[in-house]
Amino acid sequence: IYGKLIPVISWVAAGTWTSIDAVPVGTQFDEWLPPNPKCGKNGYGLIVRGESMSPKFEPNDRIYVNPDFQVSDLKTGDLVIVSCEGEKEATFKKLVMETDGMYLEPLNPKWLEKIMELHEGCKLVGKVVGLYREV
Repeated sequence: IYGKLIPVISWVAAGTWTSIDAVPVGTQFDEWLPPNPKCGKNGYGLIVRGESMSPKFEPNDRIYVNPDFQVSDLKTGDLVIVSCEGEKEATFKKLVMETDGMYLEPLNPKWLEKIMELHEGCKLVGKVVGLYREV
């Protein structure tokens, strides 16, 4: 099971799918990533957009996402995909857990929007478990 290729999906889909089982049968994927056991059986890939996670993650990098994790298993510093109500697309940020709640933080020190509070309309949809970069 761990030798299978990982489909690359869109950011819109990442925000709406709960797991890869929800992918309509016959969905055509334009791109596949090499296998990554950390993805779990429902894992998928996303293409990094924008500079908010630079320099560690650059635009056009591919990231591996595991949607099958418990929120209780997450810790500060984990990289997560989050979907918030009213927003069309999911977002990729670093998780910060404090006693008063959970926050999202970009890795790019030059990014203007520093801390984003995770409000009730937001849900964690996946944990980023790997990076695939072509050089």
